Amino acid sequence: MCSWGSDRAVLLELDRVACRVGDEDLADVALRGVEVRDGPRVELADRGIDVVDEQAEVRAGRVDPVTGVPGVHEVQLDVADPVPVPTDAGDLGAVTIIEAEDLGVEAPRLVERAVDVHAHVADSGHPHRTILARPGRPAGVPAWSMAVSFVPFGADTWRDPHPIYRALRDDDPVHWSAAARCYVLTRFDDVFRAARDTDTFSSAQGLTFTNEIEALGLAPTIVMMDPPDHTRFRRLVSRGFTPRQVHEIEPGVRQFVNDRLDELLDERDADFIAGLAAPLPCFVVGEYLGVSADDRAQFARWTHAIVGAGTEGHDVSVHDALAGLYGFFTEQIERRRVEPGDDMISTLVAADDGSLEIEEILGYAFVMVAGGNDTTIGLLGGGAELLTEHPDQRRRLVDDPPLIPNAIDECLRLTSPVQGLCRVATREVTLHDTTITPGSRVLLCYGSANRDPREFGDDADQMDVAREITRFLSFSSGPHFCLGAAAARLQGQVVFEELLRRCPDFSVDAAAGRFADGAFTRRYDTLPFAS
Repeated sequence: MCSWGSDRAVLLELDRVACRVGDEDLADVALRGVEVRDGPRVELADRGIDVVDEQAEVRAGRVDPVTGVPGVHEVQLDVADPVPVPTDAGDLGAVTIIEAEDLGVEAPRLVERAVDVHAHVADSGHPHRTILARPGRPAGVPAWSMAVSFVPFGADTWRDPHPIYRALRDDDPVHWSAAARCYVLTRFDDVFRAARDTDTFSSAQGLTFTNEIEALGLAPTIVMMDPPDHTRFRRLVSRGFTPRQVHEIEPGVRQFVNDRLDELLDERDADFIAGLAAPLPCFVVGEYLGVSADDRAQFARWTHAIVGAGTEGHDVSVHDALAGLYGFFTEQIERRRVEPGDDMISTLVAADDGSLEIEEILGYAFVMVAGGNDTTIGLLGGGAELLTEHPDQRRRLVDDPPLIPNAIDECLRLTSPVQGLCRVATREVTLHDTTITPGSRVLLCYGSANRDPREFGDDADQMDVAREITRFLSFSSGPHFCLGAAAARLQGQVVFEELLRRCPDFSVDAAAGRFADGAFTRRYDTLPFAS
């Protein structure tokens, strides 16, 4: 039977699966486990832990230093009849899962994945190691391997998603996430090809884990269209993103950045997001949409309320902001029909041959407000963090400013502000021996793909401001390549040119920063700044 020395124990804990226990979400359930010392049988049930063998020692609570896991799915386990556990940490004994009854997953197809069990070795003489026991293996035939289950990230878990991405890329590149109810693609080539194959991976049923078009009664926007509708609309809006138009906003962007830096560098308790990273894209989006100087302050309040939905500290509700912007842009459209200007609304109105509905024009304005802010805030905050963490790379940029445009792409690659978006499979697809069925949601995980050593080399996780990057996925690829990519790059370039010129020794305190909530965009909501 199981036998452990006094300085060694195995912690059994359950793999992460999205579920509810009573009225509580998984994230609110403390991680629970059992340390086994000579006890061959342990049972967990109904949120409580019932130790069947009196020799077993119970330990409840979080074990984030070992797993980084915020919660646990509750199942019933019986542990008996040991099987050897191979590990280079020495002879650690053995465990076998002989029975596992799912207590919380509704869909029967998820049960096998839901009941995976981790055995974490807590040894004073060795680092923590994770081994996976899968139920249903024949007695005496162990099936031990590293395992991770993808659970959608949020404000409390965005800090370091990369170990999970790495494990999925290496061991489960077409991963079924029971929590998100979708497949997750994590290798660069798979994500790159899927992004470009709109016939197979459709955007027309929404980009999240559910069909938000249907659930919210939305009119499809350009990002939720497939060709030929997407092609028609993109042809119209691309007229507002020519290189000339991007170049024309550069002086205004640079002046805005320096005005903000004047204030930021004088503040005692400065915040990089509130002081610069959030106001700048709001200013740029306002420029593109033709927001007048008189309307800028109100536009900024609406924008920050929408972009910061789910966070505190906004003086306008999301509902009021949406209503306000809807009314504002409706008036702008009508005004531009008789008083055209040099802005995106005027471009769409002038290009309108009667085939564009007002809801389509409004929808694109909202896409610009949301997408144009999230991506740039993520780039600027993440870039400031990277340059703080890599002073050698920062010094290269201070000494050689022409490297900054290339460094912006490296920051975009490493930060991946949009970490992923969903598509829906239109036909059966088999990748890496896993079959994706028609109608399945598939998360294209840009954040993982952008750090895939198969594409970027063994140093893919490291910052190299001179790295030669031929392709990356921070703006996606193919028909849905981000129209605002040049504007986002311009903002990043100007910010870090001016910041490194005026304050080459700046720093941000990432550990004290707070991430914004949301499962698809990784960006700081607060980030303390010191000059």
